[in-house]
Amino acid sequence: MEELFPAFKVNNNVICFIVKDFWSKYLSVAIQSLVDNCSSEQNYDIIVISNDMQLFNRERILNYNSENISVRILQINDYIKKYDLSQFCTQHTWGIEMYYRVFLPEILKNFSKVLYLDADIVIVDDIAKLYNTELGDNEIGVCRTLRQLMEYHKDKQNAYFFSKILKLENMHDYFNSGVLLMNLELMRKSNMINRFINILNSFPYVQCPDQDVFNVLYKDGKKMFFDMRWNHIYFACTTIEKHMHLYEKSNFEQYKKAQMNPGIIHFAGELKPWFEPWYQHGPIFWSYARKTSFYEEIMISTVKKYSEQSVHASQYEKLQKEAFKYKLKALLSFGNKRRKYILKRKFTKSKIYELRKNFPCLNS
Repeated sequence: MEELFPAFKVNNNVICFIVKDFWSKYLSVAIQSLVDNCSSEQNYDIIVISNDMQLFNRERILNYNSENISVRILQINDYIKKYDLSQFCTQHTWGIEMYYRVFLPEILKNFSKVLYLDADIVIVDDIAKLYNTELGDNEIGVCRTLRQLMEYHKDKQNAYFFSKILKLENMHDYFNSGVLLMNLELMRKSNMINRFINILNSFPYVQCPDQDVFNVLYKDGKKMFFDMRWNHIYFACTTIEKHMHLYEKSNFEQYKKAQMNPGIIHFAGELKPWFEPWYQHGPIFWSYARKTSFYEEIMISTVKKYSEQSVHASQYEKLQKEAFKYKLKALLSFGNKRRKYILKRKFTKSKIYELRKNFPCLNS
Protein backbone atom coordinates (compact mmCIF):
# COMPACT_ATOMS: atom_id res chain seq x y z
CA MET A 1 0.00 0.00 0.00
CA GLU A 2 1.51 3.28 -1.18
CA GLU A 3 2.04 5.89 1.51
CA LEU A 4 1.58 9.44 0.26
CA PHE A 5 3.55 12.50 1.33
CA PRO A 6 3.20 16.16 0.21
CA ALA A 7 4.61 16.70 -3.29
CA PHE A 8 6.23 20.08 -2.46
CA LYS A 9 8.03 21.31 0.65
CA VAL A 10 6.69 24.88 0.49
CA ASN A 11 3.47 26.52 -0.70
CA ASN A 12 1.92 23.08 -1.16
CA ASN A 13 -1.80 23.36 -2.02
CA VAL A 14 -3.34 19.88 -1.76
CA ILE A 15 -6.38 19.30 -3.99
CA CYS A 16 -8.21 15.98 -4.22
CA PHE A 17 -10.63 14.71 -6.88
CA ILE A 18 -12.45 11.36 -6.76
CA VAL A 19 -13.73 9.93 -10.06
CA LYS A 20 -14.70 6.84 -11.97
CA ASP A 21 -13.02 6.29 -15.33
CA PHE A 22 -16.06 7.65 -17.21
CA TRP A 23 -15.50 11.04 -15.53
CA SER A 24 -11.88 11.36 -16.69
CA LYS A 25 -12.84 13.68 -19.54
CA TYR A 26 -14.70 16.08 -17.25
CA LEU A 27 -11.95 15.87 -14.65
CA SER A 28 -9.52 17.05 -17.33
CA VAL A 29 -11.60 20.22 -17.80
CA ALA A 30 -11.51 20.90 -14.05
CA ILE A 31 -7.72 20.43 -13.94
CA GLN A 32 -7.25 22.53 -17.10
CA SER A 33 -9.16 25.39 -15.47
CA LEU A 34 -7.11 25.03 -12.28
CA VAL A 35 -3.84 25.15 -14.26
CA ASP A 36 -4.94 28.14 -16.33
CA ASN A 37 -5.68 30.15 -13.19
CA CYS A 38 -2.85 29.04 -10.91
CA SER A 39 -0.10 31.27 -9.53
CA SER A 40 3.55 30.77 -10.43
CA GLU A 41 4.38 31.46 -6.76
CA GLN A 42 2.28 28.55 -5.50
CA ASN A 43 2.59 24.76 -5.87
CA TYR A 44 -0.41 22.53 -6.58
CA ASP A 45 -0.45 18.97 -5.28
CA ILE A 46 -3.32 17.29 -7.15
CA ILE A 47 -4.33 13.82 -5.94
CA VAL A 48 -6.85 11.94 -8.08
CA ILE A 49 -8.52 8.91 -6.49
CA SER A 50 -9.81 6.41 -9.04
CA ASN A 51 -9.99 2.63 -8.76
CA ASP A 52 -10.82 1.99 -12.40
CA MET A 53 -9.17 4.68 -14.58
CA GLN A 54 -7.87 3.17 -17.81
CA LEU A 55 -4.20 3.51 -18.72
CA PHE A 56 -4.85 5.78 -21.73
CA ASN A 57 -6.88 8.17 -19.59
CA ARG A 58 -4.32 8.05 -16.76
CA GLU A 59 -1.57 9.10 -19.15
CA ARG A 60 -3.51 12.10 -20.37
CA ILE A 61 -4.37 13.25 -16.85
CA LEU A 62 -0.74 12.82 -15.75
CA ASN A 63 0.36 15.06 -18.65
CA TYR A 64 -0.63 18.03 -16.49
CA ASN A 65 2.51 17.51 -14.38
CA SER A 66 4.82 20.52 -14.57
CA GLU A 67 7.23 22.55 -12.44
CA ASN A 68 4.62 23.66 -9.91
CA ILE A 69 1.88 21.13 -10.72
CA SER A 70 2.03 17.58 -9.35
CA VAL A 71 -0.66 15.10 -10.42
CA ARG A 72 -0.88 11.66 -8.84
CA ILE A 73 -3.53 8.98 -9.38
CA LEU A 74 -4.26 6.75 -6.43
CA GLN A 75 -6.20 3.51 -6.01
CA ILE A 76 -7.59 3.20 -2.50
CA ASN A 77 -8.97 -0.35 -2.22
CA ASP A 78 -6.19 -1.25 0.22
CA TYR A 79 -6.86 1.82 2.36
CA ILE A 80 -10.53 1.09 2.98
CA LYS A 81 -10.68 -2.72 2.91
CA LYS A 82 -11.19 -2.82 6.69
CA TYR A 83 -14.56 -1.06 6.28
CA ASP A 84 -17.80 -2.78 5.34
CA LEU A 85 -18.81 -0.75 2.30
CA SER A 86 -22.18 -2.53 2.05
CA GLN A 87 -23.46 -0.27 4.83
CA PHE A 88 -23.02 2.80 2.61
CA CYS A 89 -26.29 3.34 0.75
CA THR A 90 -26.13 4.18 -2.96
CA GLN A 91 -28.88 5.20 -5.35
CA HIS A 92 -29.49 6.35 -8.91
CA THR A 93 -26.48 8.33 -10.15
CA TRP A 94 -24.54 8.10 -6.84
CA GLY A 95 -22.08 5.25 -6.51
CA ILE A 96 -19.89 4.16 -3.63
CA GLU A 97 -17.22 6.62 -4.79
CA MET A 98 -19.12 9.54 -3.26
CA TYR A 99 -18.18 8.21 0.19
CA TYR A 100 -14.44 8.03 -0.47
CA ARG A 101 -14.02 11.66 0.62
CA VAL A 102 -15.05 10.53 4.10
CA PHE A 103 -11.87 8.42 4.32
CA LEU A 104 -9.46 11.20 3.33
CA PRO A 105 -8.21 11.75 6.92
CA GLU A 106 -6.97 8.15 6.86
CA ILE A 107 -5.85 7.97 3.22
CA LEU A 108 -3.88 11.23 3.55
CA LYS A 109 -2.50 10.52 7.01
CA ASN A 110 0.69 12.51 6.30
CA PHE A 111 -1.26 15.64 5.33
CA SER A 112 -2.74 18.27 7.63
CA LYS A 113 -5.27 19.71 5.18
CA VAL A 114 -6.87 18.93 1.81
CA LEU A 115 -9.32 20.68 -0.49
CA TYR A 116 -11.75 18.12 -1.86
CA LEU A 117 -13.46 19.09 -5.15
CA ASP A 118 -16.12 17.38 -7.22
CA ALA A 119 -15.05 16.86 -10.84
CA ASP A 120 -18.05 18.66 -12.39
CA ILE A 121 -16.54 22.11 -11.87
CA VAL A 122 -14.48 24.78 -13.51
CA ILE A 123 -12.12 26.94 -11.45
CA VAL A 124 -11.98 30.56 -12.57
CA ASP A 125 -9.75 32.00 -9.84
CA ASP A 126 -6.54 30.86 -8.18
CA ILE A 127 -7.59 27.90 -6.02
CA ALA A 128 -4.70 28.63 -3.61
CA LYS A 129 -6.75 31.57 -2.29
CA LEU A 130 -9.36 29.15 -0.99
CA TYR A 131 -6.90 26.48 0.17
CA ASN A 132 -4.92 28.95 2.28
CA THR A 133 -7.95 30.05 4.27
CA GLU A 134 -7.22 29.48 7.96
CA LEU A 135 -9.77 27.10 9.48
CA GLY A 136 -8.74 27.67 13.09
CA ASP A 137 -10.42 25.05 15.30
CA ASN A 138 -12.98 24.19 12.62
CA GLU A 139 -12.84 20.73 11.06
CA ILE A 140 -14.33 21.76 7.74
CA GLY A 141 -14.82 24.74 5.44
CA VAL A 142 -17.94 24.79 3.23
CA CYS A 143 -20.32 26.94 1.17
CA ARG A 144 -24.03 27.23 1.77
CA THR A 145 -26.36 26.10 -1.01
CA LEU A 146 -29.83 27.54 -1.59
CA ARG A 147 -31.18 24.52 -3.47
CA GLN A 148 -32.15 22.38 -0.46
CA LEU A 149 -33.92 25.29 1.23
CA MET A 150 -36.04 25.66 -1.90
CA GLU A 151 -36.76 21.91 -1.89
CA TYR A 152 -37.68 22.10 1.80
CA HIS A 153 -40.39 24.69 1.19
CA LYS A 154 -41.90 23.43 -2.05
CA ASP A 155 -42.33 19.74 -1.17
CA LYS A 156 -43.91 18.26 1.98
CA GLN A 157 -41.91 15.05 1.67
CA ASN A 158 -38.67 17.03 1.57
CA ALA A 159 -39.77 19.14 4.53
CA TYR A 160 -40.46 15.96 6.51
CA PHE A 161 -37.08 14.51 5.53
CA PHE A 162 -35.02 17.53 6.55
CA SER A 163 -36.90 18.32 9.75
CA LYS A 164 -37.90 14.86 11.05
CA ILE A 165 -35.28 12.47 9.63
CA LEU A 166 -32.17 14.66 9.55
CA LYS A 167 -33.48 16.93 12.33
CA LEU A 168 -31.85 20.01 10.78
CA GLU A 169 -33.18 23.11 12.50
CA ASN A 170 -31.64 25.77 10.26
CA MET A 171 -31.93 24.99 6.53
CA HIS A 172 -30.34 28.37 5.74
CA ASP A 173 -27.02 26.80 6.77
CA TYR A 174 -27.34 23.64 4.65
CA PHE A 175 -24.11 23.24 2.66
CA ASN A 176 -23.01 21.42 -0.47
CA SER A 177 -20.34 18.72 -0.10
CA GLY A 178 -18.81 19.21 -3.56
CA VAL A 179 -16.27 21.70 -2.19
CA LEU A 180 -14.80 20.78 1.20
CA LEU A 181 -11.72 22.24 2.83
CA MET A 182 -10.91 19.52 5.34
CA ASN A 183 -8.79 19.98 8.46
CA LEU A 184 -7.43 16.43 8.44
CA GLU A 185 -5.56 16.73 11.73
CA LEU A 186 -8.66 17.70 13.68
CA MET A 187 -10.79 15.12 11.85
CA ARG A 188 -8.39 12.37 12.91
CA LYS A 189 -8.49 13.58 16.52
CA SER A 190 -12.30 13.66 16.57
CA ASN A 191 -12.63 10.21 14.93
CA MET A 192 -14.70 11.75 12.14
CA ILE A 193 -14.88 8.60 10.00
CA ASN A 194 -16.59 6.47 12.65
CA ARG A 195 -18.84 9.35 13.67
CA PHE A 196 -19.93 9.71 10.03
CA ILE A 197 -20.66 5.97 9.70
CA ASN A 198 -22.68 5.90 12.93
CA ILE A 199 -24.84 8.83 11.80
CA LEU A 200 -25.37 7.31 8.36
CA ASN A 201 -26.51 4.01 9.87
CA SER A 202 -28.96 5.80 12.18
CA PHE A 203 -31.11 7.01 9.25
CA PRO A 204 -33.76 4.92 7.47
CA TYR A 205 -32.80 6.67 4.22
CA VAL A 206 -30.97 9.70 2.84
CA GLN A 207 -31.51 11.83 -0.27
CA CYS A 208 -28.08 13.32 -0.99
CA PRO A 209 -26.17 10.62 0.87
CA ASP A 210 -22.78 11.91 1.99
CA GLN A 211 -23.94 15.54 1.88
CA ASP A 212 -26.89 14.92 4.21
CA VAL A 213 -24.67 13.14 6.72
CA PHE A 214 -21.98 15.86 6.65
CA ASN A 215 -24.69 18.44 7.36
CA VAL A 216 -25.90 16.48 10.38
CA LEU A 217 -22.34 15.80 11.55
CA TYR A 218 -21.49 19.50 11.59
CA LYS A 219 -24.89 21.05 12.35
CA ASP A 220 -23.73 22.20 15.79
CA GLY A 221 -20.48 23.80 14.71
CA LYS A 222 -16.86 22.97 13.82
CA LYS A 223 -17.50 24.37 10.33
CA MET A 224 -16.54 27.61 8.60
CA PHE A 225 -18.65 29.13 5.83
CA PHE A 226 -16.88 30.47 2.76
CA ASP A 227 -18.31 32.99 0.34
CA MET A 228 -20.64 31.26 -2.14
CA ARG A 229 -18.38 32.30 -5.01
CA TRP A 230 -16.20 29.32 -4.08
CA ASN A 231 -19.02 26.90 -4.81
CA HIS A 232 -21.40 28.63 -7.17
CA ILE A 233 -24.08 26.05 -7.96
CA TYR A 234 -24.88 26.09 -11.65
CA PHE A 235 -28.41 24.66 -11.56
CA ALA A 236 -29.71 27.40 -9.27
CA CYS A 237 -29.33 30.07 -11.95
CA THR A 238 -32.63 29.10 -13.62
CA THR A 239 -34.82 28.96 -10.50
CA ILE A 240 -33.26 30.92 -7.67
CA GLU A 241 -34.98 34.27 -8.29
CA LYS A 242 -38.42 32.64 -8.37
CA HIS A 243 -37.92 31.64 -4.75
CA MET A 244 -35.97 34.62 -3.47
CA HIS A 245 -38.57 35.25 -0.75
CA LEU A 246 -37.41 32.03 0.96
CA TYR A 247 -33.83 33.08 1.54
CA GLU A 248 -32.13 35.23 4.11
CA LYS A 249 -31.31 38.56 2.47
CA SER A 250 -27.56 38.24 3.09
CA ASN A 251 -27.44 34.75 1.52
CA PHE A 252 -29.41 35.82 -1.54
CA GLU A 253 -27.21 38.89 -2.10
CA GLN A 254 -24.08 36.78 -1.68
CA TYR A 255 -25.43 34.31 -4.24
CA LYS A 256 -26.16 37.07 -6.78
CA LYS A 257 -22.63 38.46 -6.39
CA ALA A 258 -21.20 34.96 -6.80
CA GLN A 259 -23.19 34.54 -9.98
CA MET A 260 -21.43 37.56 -11.46
CA ASN A 261 -17.97 36.75 -10.08
CA PRO A 262 -17.59 33.04 -9.29
CA GLY A 263 -14.37 31.46 -8.07
CA ILE A 264 -15.60 27.91 -8.68
CA ILE A 265 -18.57 27.10 -10.90
CA HIS A 266 -20.10 23.82 -9.77
CA PHE A 267 -22.31 22.07 -12.31
CA ALA A 268 -24.23 20.15 -9.66
CA GLY A 269 -27.57 18.57 -10.42
CA GLU A 270 -28.80 17.53 -13.84
CA LEU A 271 -27.90 20.67 -15.85
CA LYS A 272 -24.46 19.69 -17.10
CA PRO A 273 -22.88 22.09 -19.61
CA TRP A 274 -21.68 19.20 -21.77
CA PHE A 275 -25.36 18.35 -22.30
CA GLU A 276 -26.92 21.82 -21.86
CA PRO A 277 -24.28 24.22 -23.30
CA TRP A 278 -26.64 27.18 -23.68
CA TYR A 279 -27.21 27.84 -19.96
CA GLN A 280 -25.32 30.50 -18.05
CA HIS A 281 -21.64 29.63 -17.55
CA GLY A 282 -21.85 26.85 -20.15
CA PRO A 283 -19.49 28.71 -22.55
CA ILE A 284 -16.91 28.96 -19.75
CA PHE A 285 -16.85 25.17 -19.44
CA TRP A 286 -16.40 24.74 -23.20
CA SER A 287 -13.61 27.32 -23.34
CA TYR A 288 -11.56 25.04 -21.06
CA ALA A 289 -12.80 21.81 -22.64
CA ARG A 290 -11.39 22.86 -26.04
CA LYS A 291 -7.89 22.97 -24.51
CA THR A 292 -7.98 19.37 -23.24
CA SER A 293 -7.01 16.16 -25.02
CA PHE A 294 -10.50 14.86 -24.23
CA TYR A 295 -12.35 17.49 -26.28
CA GLU A 296 -13.49 15.13 -29.05
CA GLU A 297 -14.72 12.58 -26.52
CA ILE A 298 -16.74 15.23 -24.70
CA MET A 299 -18.32 16.27 -28.01
CA ILE A 300 -19.17 12.66 -28.87
CA SER A 301 -20.78 12.18 -25.45
CA THR A 302 -22.93 15.25 -26.07
CA VAL A 303 -24.11 13.99 -29.45
CA LYS A 304 -24.74 10.53 -28.01
CA LYS A 305 -26.82 12.02 -25.20
CA TYR A 306 -29.20 13.69 -27.64
CA SER A 307 -29.45 10.50 -29.68
CA GLU A 308 -30.44 8.62 -26.54
CA GLN A 309 -32.98 11.31 -25.67
CA SER A 310 -34.60 10.79 -29.08
CA VAL A 311 -35.01 7.11 -28.23
CA HIS A 312 -36.40 7.96 -24.79
CA ALA A 313 -38.85 10.38 -26.37
CA SER A 314 -40.34 7.42 -28.25
CA GLN A 315 -40.83 5.74 -24.86
CA TYR A 316 -42.37 8.82 -23.26
CA GLU A 317 -45.69 7.13 -22.46
CA LYS A 318 -43.87 4.23 -20.82
CA LEU A 319 -42.08 6.66 -18.48
CA GLN A 320 -45.38 8.30 -17.60
CA LYS A 321 -46.88 4.91 -16.74
CA GLU A 322 -43.84 4.11 -14.58
CA ALA A 323 -44.24 7.38 -12.66
CA PHE A 324 -47.94 6.61 -12.12
CA LYS A 325 -47.08 3.06 -10.97
CA TYR A 326 -44.62 4.35 -8.39
CA LYS A 327 -47.21 6.88 -7.21
CA LEU A 328 -49.74 4.10 -6.59
CA LYS A 329 -47.19 1.88 -4.86
CA ALA A 330 -46.18 4.77 -2.61
CA LEU A 331 -49.82 5.32 -1.64
CA LEU A 332 -50.23 1.64 -0.80
CA SER A 333 -46.95 1.25 1.09
CA PHE A 334 -45.57 2.37 4.43
CA GLY A 335 -42.26 3.28 6.03
CA ASN A 336 -39.01 2.72 4.12
CA LYS A 337 -40.75 0.98 1.23
CA ARG A 338 -43.01 4.00 0.69
CA ARG A 339 -40.04 6.37 0.75
CA LYS A 340 -38.24 4.14 -1.78
CA TYR A 341 -41.15 4.42 -4.24
CA ILE A 342 -41.35 8.18 -3.69
CA LEU A 343 -37.67 8.51 -4.65
CA LYS A 344 -38.16 6.26 -7.72
CA ARG A 345 -41.12 8.35 -8.86
CA LYS A 346 -39.14 11.54 -8.31
CA PHE A 347 -36.28 10.18 -10.44
CA THR A 348 -38.67 9.07 -13.23
CA LYS A 349 -40.44 12.45 -13.17
CA SER A 350 -37.08 14.19 -13.58
CA LYS A 351 -36.46 12.17 -16.77
CA ILE A 352 -39.93 13.11 -18.04
CA TYR A 353 -39.22 16.78 -17.31
CA GLU A 354 -35.94 16.59 -19.20
CA LEU A 355 -37.65 15.10 -22.24
CA ARG A 356 -40.36 17.77 -22.20
CA LYS A 357 -37.69 20.44 -22.05
CA ASN A 358 -35.72 19.05 -25.01
CA PHE A 359 -38.74 17.91 -27.04
CA PRO A 360 -41.44 20.61 -26.64
CA CYS A 361 -43.82 18.68 -28.89
CA LEU A 362 -44.30 16.16 -26.04
CA ASN A 363 -45.99 18.85 -23.95
CA SER A 364 -49.00 18.71 -26.26
